[in-house]
Amino acid sequence: MKAFGLFVAVFSVFVLLSGIYQINFTNGIPKNEKYKIVELADDDVEFLEDENILKVDCRGHNSFRARRLKGSINISIKDVVENPDKVLAALNASGKTKICLYCGGSACDVASDVANYLVYTGYEVSVYRPGWPIIRELGIIEGGI
Repeated sequence: MKAFGLFVAVFSVFVLLSGIYQINFTNGIPKNEKYKIVELADDDVEFLEDENILKVDCRGHNSFRARRLKGSINISIKDVVENPDKVLAALNASGKTKICLYCGGSACDVASDVANYLVYTGYEVSVYRPGWPIIRELGIIEGGI
């Protein structure tokens, strides 16, 4: 009877450990790493000129049309919710696997909101919280005056 009790205890530990492994890993990548959104530091502006990163302006369409980061595309939270197929098509058309989103500045949460959707598309997603005010200050913009 003691042997049976020991077997049950060992088996229970095995089941528990294998369950934890399955919960925390997907295809060898820890789940918390697979769907992770990276918050860039205020002074981390190298991404702005990195050709391998798709820059996504999450401000409103009118603001984007007026002025934007050179080479960026515009995806608003409304686009993600109402037209997810078009958003995915725009991301796929870029041919890039990394995305960096920005919006109106540190007080704006729109880029983070959009990132919460896009992180599950398989792209590496980051958010530049200082956003538009710093980009404008750096002068790497296009559009109106």
